[in-house]
Amino acid sequence: MITSWKVGQDLYGYQVTRITPVPDLHGTLIELRHASGAKHIHIERDDPNLTFMVSFKTIPTDDTGVAHILEHLVLGGSEKYPVKDPFFMMLPRSLNTFMNALTGDDLTMYPFSTRNHKDFFNLLSLYLDAVFFPNLDPLKFKREAHRFEYSDPSNPESDLTVQGVVYNEMKGTRADANSQFNNLLGKALYPDLTYSKDSGGDPAAIVNLTYEQLKSFHARYYHPSNAYFYTYGNSDLTEILKNIDAWALGRFQAEPFEAEIGVQKPFETPVTVRGAYPSSDTDHKSIVAVAWMTAPATDLYTTLKLSVLSSVLLGNSAAPLQKALIDSGLGQALAPGSGFNGSFSQTRFAAGLRGTNPEDAPAIEALVLEVLQNLVKEGIPAELVDSAIHKIELYRKHVSNSGYPYSLKVVFSFLSEWMYGADPVEALNFNHHMERLQQDRQSGPVLENLIQSELLDNPHRALIVLEASTTQAQEEAAIEQAYIEQAKSALNPEKQQQIVDEALQVLSLQDDPGDISVLPDLELSDVNTQVPEVPYQTVQQAGTTVALVPQPTNGLVYVDVLLHTNHLSDAQKDLLNVLSTAVTRSGAGDRDDVELARHLEAVTGGVSATLGVNARPENSFDAAETLTLSGKALVRNQSALLSVIRDMLFAPRFTPARLRQLVKQQLVALESGITRSGHAFATRVAASQLSPVVALRERQLGLSQLEVLRKYTSATDTELETLLSEFQQMLQEALKSGLHICITAEESQLPELLQEAQQLFTVEAQDVQATPLQTQPLQPVARLTESLVSFNAMSFKGVPYTHPDSGALYVLGQILTDAYLIPEIREKGGAYGAFSSYDAQVGMFSLATYRDPQLSRSYRVFKEVLEKVHAGELEARHLKEGILSACSALDPLTSPDIIGSARVFGDLGGFTRDRQEAFRASVVSTTLEDLARVAQTYLKPELAAYATVTSSTLLHAQSDLPVPFVEQNI
Repeated sequence: MITSWKVGQDLYGYQVTRITPVPDLHGTLIELRHASGAKHIHIERDDPNLTFMVSFKTIPTDDTGVAHILEHLVLGGSEKYPVKDPFFMMLPRSLNTFMNALTGDDLTMYPFSTRNHKDFFNLLSLYLDAVFFPNLDPLKFKREAHRFEYSDPSNPESDLTVQGVVYNEMKGTRADANSQFNNLLGKALYPDLTYSKDSGGDPAAIVNLTYEQLKSFHARYYHPSNAYFYTYGNSDLTEILKNIDAWALGRFQAEPFEAEIGVQKPFETPVTVRGAYPSSDTDHKSIVAVAWMTAPATDLYTTLKLSVLSSVLLGNSAAPLQKALIDSGLGQALAPGSGFNGSFSQTRFAAGLRGTNPEDAPAIEALVLEVLQNLVKEGIPAELVDSAIHKIELYRKHVSNSGYPYSLKVVFSFLSEWMYGADPVEALNFNHHMERLQQDRQSGPVLENLIQSELLDNPHRALIVLEASTTQAQEEAAIEQAYIEQAKSALNPEKQQQIVDEALQVLSLQDDPGDISVLPDLELSDVNTQVPEVPYQTVQQAGTTVALVPQPTNGLVYVDVLLHTNHLSDAQKDLLNVLSTAVTRSGAGDRDDVELARHLEAVTGGVSATLGVNARPENSFDAAETLTLSGKALVRNQSALLSVIRDMLFAPRFTPARLRQLVKQQLVALESGITRSGHAFATRVAASQLSPVVALRERQLGLSQLEVLRKYTSATDTELETLLSEFQQMLQEALKSGLHICITAEESQLPELLQEAQQLFTVEAQDVQATPLQTQPLQPVARLTESLVSFNAMSFKGVPYTHPDSGALYVLGQILTDAYLIPEIREKGGAYGAFSSYDAQVGMFSLATYRDPQLSRSYRVFKEVLEKVHAGELEARHLKEGILSACSALDPLTSPDIIGSARVFGDLGGFTRDRQEAFRASVVSTTLEDLARVAQTYLKPELAAYATVTSSTLLHAQSDLPVPFVEQNI
């Protein structure tokens, strides 16, 4: 611990430059500087999730994706670990809670976290060696970046193609409207800076990147003088610093480093910038936004004000700018990137619409400016600012490991500002800046003046129009083909053979993993097989059951209210997704939707609704179907939180106009998510043919839901009125099954919360009859979109959670990804991702690919992989790594906000602590014989279900598909 440390102290090449408490984090910050020039911040906090990250400024000057490709390559073998792919090979040898590498617009980050002390130093050694001493193998450059390869790699008479993991990954982003829009926004606002470049890489430019350019980029940017280290947790910092110095920094001397992003020259007049993305339809499929370059990121007080302003203007459906945009009917949902974004050296603010038409761009721009002008003229109501400040205050108190680990949320709150030159302590000092804002509000209209200075009087503005194009995909394919034809015209037999030789060399990289014994490892004795105890008390009154969970919640209250929906009709179940959105975002009680949205922001941290379709542990063909409303609030607002959830359930106020808006927003969100999560959609379509539980999930949350949303997007007001009456009936029916409420708070608050909950939530439970579940037809399905790559899936029926074979299937699901699929499909086939998994909760085993240039080949690999397992080719190390990975996945990070509801509702669904520990025991006791047996029993090709999300062009180009696919448009 650092309590005895002093500023100016020297140790292991470091000097301590600052030690200061950070009250908001309940921790202490220590800042250090190494003799090599590296900067280091450590957050000492009573948290066992030990975290490390090293980040570098990386400033691309073109669209070749050099920073992104380098991020891939440094993890592909290093001085100490000269093996095939140490990053992927370490994933199953670790108990990490997070492990990744991330390329941003102007920086590259290498973070990991783990609760295991030995694992922390294993990963620390791997990461340090990777970033500072990578091998940068030229063959791996060809594998990750780009290369020519024949469709039959050994046959120069077959078609010539371009391959590369990053190349194919970025081809996949071309149909992602959000990604394309953000790239266009960067080009519009920062034409002279790195933000105008695609840091991920444009496929048309990636092919111009040379190996020498990549090596030069590493030499320039990956030096300790450009390194920003971050560590976090309750581990001994002395040991961490000693090893960082010994394993990396001690080998370097400080060097002058000049790599500033520069300053964008302000525009004299606003500009308009246009672009296009592939779409099968152009009607209301475009994106339009108005964007400004705003204050420098180092101006922390102004950026705080801009954050508050963003919440005031766009933070909820009643916020004046969001409401005006949605109510205008010019679009269906807010444009991606709307609001304030401070993760740039010069920050930006944007507002606009997606689901619009390009010709409406002038009207959208005029509307945004009109709203801003009116707010300056008429003033912003003080309660809107108070609500925005409350929202930020609550966010700061909300310590959660949901999504990213909390330790990474902490560093992301100051990393960019730190790297741009701001004081990281000031970036973390929320209260100081907020007190200043509250004082300034007493003297005059702070946010109104901010609108005037940063937006209305700021000519550095862009009108950005991203048009949906039915020809864009073909145009981009034509560009690729023209590049290939030009290359072919220059090929002679010698060069053709060179392409064959290089392709075979790249493919052979996977055949020799190297001496994997050099990699650090864990033992099964390092695994935690215990499920944590979470004490709670249950109180029942009539049809309402309240579970009280005492947790250190930092002054917050978390409430989850669950209703069972098994007994609703099939038609009603198909509508539950729409209802789950409408019930929290319409009106309730005596408040209409605008009043309710403002009330929620003023007194809560929000209320959300989620659908659950969870199999029974003893019968994976039976399900607990649920609708859960979840919310949080500061303790002082606990009554308001309970009351508003009660109103949503017992007194909803739906209107056709609001419902029409919500359905459009849901439709846009679902459509835009297809190219980002195509593997998940494909897997759900495949598994729905074998499991009635997954079939219902697919109907409610998958591609089938598109039909429901499209139907009601174009419905008349009369049809919507009928639907709203159905919603009222559905809620009344759901309440007949009784209520289950989980309240998580500080122990002293629980008695009062129980009393209030019992007063507000009173129902009489009735006997209800569940509606039988159904599977989808067993037929291979190809869902067609405009993607330039495919998302392929193959699923098999397994066993219930409590079945003796469940643990072995789960271990096998962990093994196949790293042992076979990554080498064969990512590294040889060029796909960005390949996965195997066993969902033990529903008993479904699946294999899937992500942003995959192949289709037939990937299915062939799936079958070949299973044949290897059937033949008993797995080794003892595979088993050990699979068990480690399985145990890591079964022991996720928890935090007070989620640990209580997970335990309470887990027990309610039959997934008790005893059953969970029995499942873990079966995982740990799995043998190689078990793996071969369960594969032979359950994973036979003739038992498989198939699905792909792809384009018609890619599908029809296949000559050897394993099965005939039924084509269905998305």
